[in-house]
Amino acid sequence: MVSVGGLASGLDTTSIINQLIELERRPIAGLQADIAELQQVQAKFSGLSTDFSSLSAAASSLSFDTLSTPSVSISDAAGAAFSVSAAASAATGSHDLTVSRLATAHRLGSQGFATASSTPVSSSAGTFAIRVGNSGGLVSISVTTSTSLNDLAASINAADGDIAASVVNDGTNSLSSRLVLTSKQTGEDNEIQIVSNGTDLDFTNTSIEATVEDSDNAGTYSGILTASGTYAGDTSKTYIVDIVSGGAAGTATYRVSSDGGQSWSSTSTTPLVATDIDGNSEGVDIAFSAGGTLTVGDRFYVDVTNPVLTAAQDSVFTLNGITQTRASNTINDAIEGVTIELASTVSSTSFSISQDTSQIVAAVESFVEAYNTVFAAVRNEQTFDSDTLEAGLLLGDRTANTILSQLRNAVSTQLTENVTSYDSLASLGIVSSRTGGLSLNSTQLQNAINSDLPSVLAVLGSTESASSSLLSVSGRPEQRADGEYAVNISTVPEVAAFVAGSAQTDTLSANETLSFTYSSNHTEDSPTFSSFSVTLQSGDNLAQVIDRLNSAFATQGVALTAFSSTDTLNIQTTEYGADQFFSVVSDVASGANTSRIDTTVSSDTGVDIAGTIGGQSATGAGNRLEVNETETLDDLAITFTGISTGLAGSITISTGIGTVFSDLVADLSSGSGSVIGARSSSIQDEIDALEQRIIDREEQVARTQTRLEEQFAALEVQLAGLQSQSDFLSNQLAALSNVGGEGS
Repeated sequence: MVSVGGLASGLDTTSIINQLIELERRPIAGLQADIAELQQVQAKFSGLSTDFSSLSAAASSLSFDTLSTPSVSISDAAGAAFSVSAAASAATGSHDLTVSRLATAHRLGSQGFATASSTPVSSSAGTFAIRVGNSGGLVSISVTTSTSLNDLAASINAADGDIAASVVNDGTNSLSSRLVLTSKQTGEDNEIQIVSNGTDLDFTNTSIEATVEDSDNAGTYSGILTASGTYAGDTSKTYIVDIVSGGAAGTATYRVSSDGGQSWSSTSTTPLVATDIDGNSEGVDIAFSAGGTLTVGDRFYVDVTNPVLTAAQDSVFTLNGITQTRASNTINDAIEGVTIELASTVSSTSFSISQDTSQIVAAVESFVEAYNTVFAAVRNEQTFDSDTLEAGLLLGDRTANTILSQLRNAVSTQLTENVTSYDSLASLGIVSSRTGGLSLNSTQLQNAINSDLPSVLAVLGSTESASSSLLSVSGRPEQRADGEYAVNISTVPEVAAFVAGSAQTDTLSANETLSFTYSSNHTEDSPTFSSFSVTLQSGDNLAQVIDRLNSAFATQGVALTAFSSTDTLNIQTTEYGADQFFSVVSDVASGANTSRIDTTVSSDTGVDIAGTIGGQSATGAGNRLEVNETETLDDLAITFTGISTGLAGSITISTGIGTVFSDLVADLSSGSGSVIGARSSSIQDEIDALEQRIIDREEQVARTQTRLEEQFAALEVQLAGLQSQSDFLSNQLAALSNVGGEGS
């Protein structure tokens, strides 16, 4: 920076330059004020997001399913024995319920092993294969002579099948480590099946383990207590044999407890030959051999096990006088739209289902409040004070006007084509107030609810329905498209299917291997295929063949299923459409005592649905038909499970105020493409442009200051030079004057 001091001119040039620069900077202050105002507007719109979120939540609570869900009241006598939930389709009424038994999962325990981590489960290499029921996925584990209980349990769990494995210490006195298998599904049909057991594990037979002498015994008895027989009990437990009076075997007396010493049998003389341990006929016999003396307080332990820790059983309950069973404790098919969760047994009790209209009033009140909060947040910023001449931040703002206009338009929307008078918010007593917000006439709303509840629910919540059970709505149009639309099927959807050449009423005379190839994306340019084989066993009947196939399909994770029709094997995909493909071939020629599949490859491909919805062309995939590329019905879709072409029925779409406002809130405030998002982005662009103008102006001011400093510095130099010349001339004139005086 050039230093300017005004020494030559006597002027305060620094002050002059600063004042000139201040004038140059004055537009920057105006730009900064503009930025501050824009930031206030931006903050105001951003702040509306919370209010809009509340409005969106309130609008979502007006859904048909939420408002039409009945309330449930359970008798106090039930306690926590069960819970009940009801869907919109549930009819009101009272029901009597008795729960006699809960469904349980099958649980098996092996015999005991010395250790869980080092004792091998098998004396030779083999395979341990298990599944649940007749058609569950097969879990097959390879074992060796070094596989421990822990290793086997970890492998079973890693397979993530229908069975969970754990190793537990059963608390017995010897061989206390046991492998426990638990079905992940309850019910009688979900018993654990040991398909192949290449181990020494025994999940079939009860066991009586070797007796154990208490370490605190007196030590004067040198004989042996032996246990024998076949345990017939249904639990695993430990018998405690307690010496009551001392003496030699055959003279001393003893008592027995099977519940940890809580209760004891009557006193008996110690037997020298195998004798029933406690007279309960559970098949356990004991005998004391001669040797030494038994002492009072000496104890011996006999551990017995039953592999069935928990039996697989169905739940049993009586509903409205009808006794029923289910494989699960979740009962969702006894009463339409009602789910009962059983937790414990209970004698006769009751529950009732009723329509709680108070929740409708509460939901409408919450919606009105949320709407008014949003409306006021915008409207209050559009005021003008004539006294102070101060304008609201959003006065004249086009985005704010758009928001208010769209909110008003949504409120006045006619929502349904009902034959009743209830077809809009106004008809329910919800109208715009003088200030522009909403007001609710609670009496009018309640009268409407009492008069025609279905119409009220249709106004508030969106619905879709089908005229046939073969049809269902699987996709709603993006735009509002209320009305009834006919569905015409020109091509019926099909699964890929195979039917054996003839009925199988005999059993297989030899092992037979079936080879499968399956694809779920067969129409793609590079489809993927799964190939696998299933070995049928000699002696298998049709039911066993089907079990083996379904188990293999589940294990392979393919969408195939096998079943019988008129004693004939059928195999088909569980999904519809041209993407579904499979082939099957046997290594045995079709004939008696075979599966009748034959050595010639049989294959089939599914068929995609084709048809129209509401007269509009639609794209079919599987059994789903969807309208695309139309202005009104885009994304409207149905699923069809029928087998006939032609008119399949119709679907009806109704859009309620909840959906209208949920969509509106998304359009106004959700994401960068919304009204507020676009405005915020536009404001930010303006701020960025103004900030760039400030930067440009600051650079211009800096250049101006440098130029002024240089100009004033040059001026001082020139003035200094002129001053020097002036001084020189003055001195010269003075000298001439002196010379003239001397000569006179």
